[in-house]
Amino acid sequence: MDEKFISILVPCYNTEKYIGKCIESILNQTYGNFELILLNDGSTDNSLNIMQEYAQKDNRIFVISRENKGIAISRNELIKRSHGEYVMFVDSDDTISKYILEDMIKAMKESNAELAVSPARFVYEPTNEEIIQSDNLQYDIFDKKQMMYEFIRVEDFYHYPVAKLYKKELLNNIEFPINRIYEDSSTIYKILYNLNNNAVVLKQPYYNYLRGREDSITTKKYSQKHLNDNFLYLNERHDFYMKNMPELSNESKLGYLKNAFNLLSRAYNSKDDEIINSEIVKQVENNISIIYNSIDDFSKTREMIGKYGLVCLYYMLNNKREEFMQVLDFIEASRKLEIGKN
Repeated sequence: MDEKFISILVPCYNTEKYIGKCIESILNQTYGNFELILLNDGSTDNSLNIMQEYAQKDNRIFVISRENKGIAISRNELIKRSHGEYVMFVDSDDTISKYILEDMIKAMKESNAELAVSPARFVYEPTNEEIIQSDNLQYDIFDKKQMMYEFIRVEDFYHYPVAKLYKKELLNNIEFPINRIYEDSSTIYKILYNLNNNAVVLKQPYYNYLRGREDSITTKKYSQKHLNDNFLYLNERHDFYMKNMPELSNESKLGYLKNAFNLLSRAYNSKDDEIINSEIVKQVENNISIIYNSIDDFSKTREMIGKYGLVCLYYMLNNKREEFMQVLDFIEASRKLEIGKN
């Protein structure tokens, strides 16, 4: 196999419980031609000491440590510090399969691809569970338009900077926005737009994505900043698609509706009157009607509104906020019950 040099980039802030398993999963790769750059973003726990201990044992590991500046600045700095022809992000509380680099490089070489994407296996505690590697590596091949479409349709692992192997040129002129909660979703579609050749999406999950950490950004109470950044991302993405991918205009509008329902769900479930009655929430409610009425009739019949379904759309279009909130409460309660079962 043609040995491409890969930079694996791990930003870290206060993950002493997880960083060791993360590093071990990286060092356990069947593909060894990589550097591992660990960035300590001003951790106040024992994370830095753990990283330095591993660096003393393996000369592929480089540790950067500085004051806390946030995840976006960390990702941008790691990209600039990397030397690889290919780049992969791994979050410091996650783990990866030992086959991920080998199989991604193989799939990219076979299909002349600039990007490889793995589905994520969502876990609620760190795991070293491995996939069963097959001699018949399975993946789908997508061009730029298809990837931009999948970003709207599938979401989830498409939106994360992790679980992907990028040809480094895709990251040229790309910066994660600073001081934004949704810095990842606000950036990935711009990277996808830089594609000149194919992307591959592996069939099996090679990435273990930890959910439910009490101190993670995604589990914090929905705040005014969440609302502001959510609204900013919602509109920025839609404007980008309408300007740069007009052939996907209907898909972008349907994606806007889906994400608008998600924003309203979080806003209403916050039980914060200032958020619920904010100008942003009123504007999103109004935009739902405007955008829905601008979609062609064929697209309206497609099931792309997601888990909130047509009943929510009906309530919103008919200004029935109370009924809409009741439906969202039921969905949220059902979601929590399902998580409890797992």
